Amino acid sequence: FFFFNDTATTEIYTEQIVGSVRCVQETGTVRIWGVNEGYQVAVLPATGGVVKEIAFSQNGVHFASISENENVVRIWDLRNQENIKVLLQDENDTQLSSLTFDSSGQYLAVGGSKLYMFNTKQWDIFSRVQSHSDRITSLSFGKESKNYASVSLDRHLVVYSS
Repeated sequence: FFFFNDTATTEIYTEQIVGSVRCVQETGTVRIWGVNEGYQVAVLPATGGVVKEIAFSQNGVHFASISENENVVRIWDLRNQENIKVLLQDENDTQLSSLTFDSSGQYLAVGGSKLYMFNTKQWDIFSRVQSHSDRITSLSFGKESKNYASVSLDRHLVVYSS
């Protein structure tokens, strides 16, 4: 059991691959507990207010976050417990709302008013697509990342081929 008495917890994520529990709190703090260790292994202070969305790479090394009061994506290195990169600073996309890494950890998809695709080696954007008329709410990669899909408040599902 985990107890959170300093502030309300808004999201809880579990990762079987790396054996940890991650919690996002109203203050914007992301707390990570090691299931095997039985104690908190990291506290990552996010800037920009409440963290709206997080996504973890399959190898457990990186995670990406979107905060309520920022129009950027922050990339975190869990080994060093620090923010290593800020993405989409020049886009000014006020609708950022969804993130997902592919199963290989080579790609990060970010949804907002557009779909943004990044390679995770240099964190370069290689695709920017506007195929929805409203905010993208969820993203998913297919098998071996050959396809990926987005859904939006416009009530459409769009499937892309790589």
